[in-house]
Amino acid sequence: LPELSTADDEKAFAAAMLDHSAAIDGESRRWPHLSPEEEALCVDALGTLQREPHLAVDKQLDAIFLARIGLRVLHEHYIRAVQPPRQGYAGAIQLECFPVAVC
Repeated sequence: LPELSTADDEKAFAAAMLDHSAAIDGESRRWPHLSPEEEALCVDALGTLQREPHLAVDKQLDAIFLARIGLRVLHEHYIRAVQPPRQGYAGAIQLECFPVAVC
């Protein structure tokens, strides 16, 4: 599946899925009883309706996972900081760590 990173990507994907469904059903148009302009409005509305709930859920999940990762890092760092020191580390952080090199 393609990555849907913008509203336009999602609208195009929704239109492609509807076209695919119509092709399977043997129809040349999604909604033959609508004019092309009305059909375009329906595709736009459908894309908006499908996108909005997912964005809200994605935002909540991102916050939960980021909080969980952050708490895990803080917990691990605290545990390592109160233990006897390890060579080359300050808590859970490797002193020679250079995150830019990893990215």
